[in-house]
Amino acid sequence: MNLPQPNRVRFGSFELDFRSGELRPLEPVTGMRTIVLQEQPFQVLRLLIERNGEVATREEIRKNLWPNDTAVDFNHSINVAIGTLRRVLRDSAEDPKYIETVARRGYRLIAPTEWVTTADELSSNEAGPRNDDGGNGTVTNGTTIDGPTEGVASFAQGGHIAPGAAGTAGPTGTLTLTGGLALNADPVNYITHFTGDWTVYLLLSSLAITPIRRLWPSIAFLIRFRRLLGLYAFFYATLHLSTYIFLFSGYDITTALTSLRAGHPGEFITQWKRVWPGILDDLRKRRFIQVGLFAWVILFALACTSPGFIMRAMGGKNWQRLHRLVYVAGIAAVIHFWWLVKTGVRTPWKDTAVLAILLLARIAYALIKRSKKTSPSSVLHPAA
Repeated sequence: MNLPQPNRVRFGSFELDFRSGELRPLEPVTGMRTIVLQEQPFQVLRLLIERNGEVATREEIRKNLWPNDTAVDFNHSINVAIGTLRRVLRDSAEDPKYIETVARRGYRLIAPTEWVTTADELSSNEAGPRNDDGGNGTVTNGTTIDGPTEGVASFAQGGHIAPGAAGTAGPTGTLTLTGGLALNADPVNYITHFTGDWTVYLLLSSLAITPIRRLWPSIAFLIRFRRLLGLYAFFYATLHLSTYIFLFSGYDITTALTSLRAGHPGEFITQWKRVWPGILDDLRKRRFIQVGLFAWVILFALACTSPGFIMRAMGGKNWQRLHRLVYVAGIAAVIHFWWLVKTGVRTPWKDTAVLAILLLARIAYALIKRSKKTSPSSVLHPAA
């Protein structure tokens, strides 16, 4: 007879379901409800529970959450995950009841744990693995999820993506993702890098049009698309920034959307006020956020001044001077990428090489143009 494998664990006043990622209070408490944990906080909490009171170092958490070639600010993401868990558990770093910070080492769970095995779970283990054909659940990214599903993730507490039920918007207000994105091991990280990468690609493409047009005048018509590519670069940069604000900073977008449907739009402002201090703190501490925001501000100014009537109001020369800052935005974007990845990762080198070539082409053209202006023109005098 197979021994039952517990899928639930109780610690303190909470119970965690390893199959669904649900965290529920054991007793009704005002303002607390069953939630589906975000992917990263769920994995961190699972690791702390499995350590059973022993310290989980930050390096162990990093290896548990991300493969070696992942380009992400690990320390920031771990801090966000721990902060999310403490907020959900109503815990604090100063007076911990659940998660204790061990200085210069990591974290440990200090609440006693109790594994729970029910008769239903026993019969489930005896019946063997569930599958979506039978409607009993499926395993996605190592986590069993009840009910038929196509590979599922949801924007849950704090706005991050976590394992959850299939669909697009459940009755509890949980915003879910299905399909290929949901099957990704870390959808938020994927969205962050997808929007950031395409910002750089579109920005470099817009910068490449002028040198290409000068080399091959026959395709000069490409100049029509330069402004469009620049606007698309700003669009993806805004999505990239929004990913940080709404998915990384702790902004509870699920609560905000639920409140909006209930006729309380003020929750959007309330959530913003709650995360604003943390965003400012990140901005002070993290160089890659500073330079990334600097690049976005430049792109914002260029997007606002892109319409033709604004160009006419500014005057052609002033407009050109301002829009040359696109090169500064490109440099800032590449620096942002380098400062984001961990030491030893060389992923941004291709973008850096392309940008360097475009900058050198710009400088070379400017020098050639200046030399033509300063060189004395040869004047042919008729013979006496």
